[in-house]
Amino acid sequence: MTTGCVKVNYKGDKEWMEVKYEIWENGQLKSNTNLIKTHLKNGFNGEVSISLRDINLDNSEPSQSSIMTIVISDQSGYSSSSQNVEKYPKFYGSSPFNLQKEFKTSVDQELSIWGLMATDIEKTQGYHEESTIEATAKKVDWALVIKINFYDKNM
Repeated sequence: MTTGCVKVNYKGDKEWMEVKYEIWENGQLKSNTNLIKTHLKNGFNGEVSISLRDINLDNSEPSQSSIMTIVISDQSGYSSSSQNVEKYPKFYGSSPFNLQKEFKTSVDQELSIWGLMATDIEKTQGYHEESTIEATAKKVDWALVIKINFYDKNM
């Protein structure tokens, strides 16, 4: 199992927070999927948790997908969503990209908050983390990037 958790403190007037994921292959965005959203009341002070669990087939071999669970939680409770997510090839090596420090930004953009990076270990020794999750996703063979977005109802 691979996990991550990000503390989110939003002070603003947007009505919704949405979590989505992107799959990157060879530096290109392959797909993006909205996972879960929550209604905000006077901002948000809570956490977004991510867990990826391998699915084992009947013969105990891992399948080519994982179950990803996203949990949004704060003082008033939590909501969660689970979905099967395509995995990187079996012979790839992987590592999470965790935020190392607090950052502040405009809420008018999507925020990359967590990533799982994978490289072909037959071709390379690994990867070097760039300054951001998304910049690193553009340099590796495969990446899963978790993003959050704040928006109003009529968007």
